[in-house]
Amino acid sequence: MEANKINVWYITGCTNGVGLSLVEKILENPNNRVTGTSRDIKKIESLSVYKNPNFLGVQVEIGNEESIKESVEKTIKKFGDLTHVVNNAGYAVVGAIEEGLEKDYQDLFECLYFYPLRVIRSVLPHMRSKKNGYIFNIGSIAGVSGHPRYGAYAGAKSAMMATTQSLASDVKPFNIKVSYLILGHFMTNFQKHVMSDEALVSGLIADYDTKSFWNKMVTPYMKILTQGDIKKLANLIVNHYANQPELPYNLIIGPKETFIGVDRKISDLQAQVASQREFNSDVILVKENN
Repeated sequence: MEANKINVWYITGCTNGVGLSLVEKILENPNNRVTGTSRDIKKIESLSVYKNPNFLGVQVEIGNEESIKESVEKTIKKFGDLTHVVNNAGYAVVGAIEEGLEKDYQDLFECLYFYPLRVIRSVLPHMRSKKNGYIFNIGSIAGVSGHPRYGAYAGAKSAMMATTQSLASDVKPFNIKVSYLILGHFMTNFQKHVMSDEALVSGLIADYDTKSFWNKMVTPYMKILTQGDIKKLANLIVNHYANQPELPYNLIIGPKETFIGVDRKISDLQAQVASQREFNSDVILVKENN
């Protein structure tokens, strides 16, 4: 970043993990400002950055667009601008698709998809007026390739990935840069969450034996997986991508397994295209001559 340039950030899910790491990295530069949001103001107040004059902590109701708009307005009123947004808040549920109750999936999509959309709609009027802005939607390798028992989370992340690509085209004329971050595995409390009983969906079915299946699949994988450093991730976003004149609509960031996973998805799609192209393309409408 330019040394004397003032950037004003707005980060959802700021109280731990990637969100908190970003806040701390941003505030290393005294010219930066940042608003961090959470559903629980007490968690924000417990942060060491809470009393930093360049930090504004705001409690939001993620399902209430007016609450989100108010937090954006508070940011602009206090800091005079809003230049960067990171949609980071999230959690996951574990279970076979049949096992999840409708509320499990509604709540998950509310947080991972509709909440970011509300934030985006709330910040775009200001960014359009300034003809400038950056929006980073935090995603996951899970949104690229759905794993068993992880379908709802993968579906929400995949939906945001596709939406981000469309959004990037929508706002390009206004010099607003948008990117979906395909993140690999980073050392955060998120991993503990997905291995806990609280991540399990509400309607477990004995035939799926989800808890045992999940533990047998994930536990050995976690032991050999290369873990990413969220401080290095934050540095890459804040001190490199946050000031680029252009952004790809997909940013792949993570240890080598992340790129292997994306490569595997591309290879799978290419194989399916090659095997189906000739037979499945013979569906052209032939118009009858009158």
